[in-house]
Amino acid sequence: MRNFVIIALFLLFSECSLFGYTMVDLGDTIAARDINDNGQVVVNGQLSKGYLYENGTMTDIGNLGGDSVNARGINSSGHIVGSSKLSSGYPNAFFLDYGGSMISLGTLGGTGSEAKRINDLNQIVGSSSNAAGSSRAFIYQNGIMTDLGTFGGTESDAYDINNSGQIVGYALTASNEIHAFSYDSGVMTDLGTLGGTYSFALGLNESGQVVGRAHNASDQYRAFLYNNSTMINLGTLGGDYSAAYDINDSGQIVGSSTNSSGEDHAFLYENGIMVDLNNYLPAGYEGWTLNYALAINSYGDIVGIATNADDAQRAFYLYNDDAHVVIPEPATFVLLVMAVLSVLKKSFR
Repeated sequence: MRNFVIIALFLLFSECSLFGYTMVDLGDTIAARDINDNGQVVVNGQLSKGYLYENGTMTDIGNLGGDSVNARGINSSGHIVGSSKLSSGYPNAFFLDYGGSMISLGTLGGTGSEAKRINDLNQIVGSSSNAAGSSRAFIYQNGIMTDLGTFGGTESDAYDINNSGQIVGYALTASNEIHAFSYDSGVMTDLGTLGGTYSFALGLNESGQVVGRAHNASDQYRAFLYNNSTMINLGTLGGDYSAAYDINDSGQIVGSSTNSSGEDHAFLYENGIMVDLNNYLPAGYEGWTLNYALAINSYGDIVGIATNADDAQRAFYLYNDDAHVVIPEPATFVLLVMAVLSVLKKSFR
């Protein structure tokens, strides 16, 4: 009867508990750039191709007529943005409807543009050259690309947008310093630095918390969290440098940091602690190094750039098993408990 008890217990608790990450090698690709809550991942591959990864399948997303594609962002509907070269050779920002065709978003009057992120309202942000040849941050909505401006300098770039329309990126000041910005309702706010002259805002969540990298007084760049008008230094994994690339709505932050050996290692930061994601590499991936964690979804699934055992760059996808546990319906759970109790009762007669 003991075996029946074990089986019954397994049936009960296998419905409720899993542990750790599942590592997915995304094949002959070099960078996983973004992931949505449906587990759809935008990936850059060899030969400058862009892909959509979903349910174990990698699909080439096509191009705008040229020979190069850089896939950068995806929203909850599976719409993808990035840049693709035209037949003329110039890169243009694109929007790709899920299952549809790739559309060029044009420019701000210059020759090139790149889209970096898209929210669930299909508002798109990125950068474009203008008629003067300067690169400027833009928002694209309702068929119109709008220049977001600068802090008095000539250039800016936008890296992320949330569903409230808040945008983050960087802009040059009149003295040519690069400062992180948050843009909301037509107002660009300087987020400052960590004591140095440069900062870059690279991601934000629905609460308006911003992450990125900023230089300190020693001219070392450090990952930061900007929250409640305060820029917080997140530290490193023992090395001199770090950068935060994304934050989810639970406040989990991902990025990259040098360790004490000077190697670039991907990290997860939560509850005030920066953890090396290489500590969670499952068996079978000996010799791999997770270098850059570039995006994280609401489940804590993480994508980015790794180096495999042959020292080749590969895209990776860490699937957070704990967050994807399927909790049974109450009626099903009760039946499982009754089954276990029944088996236990019989086993001790």
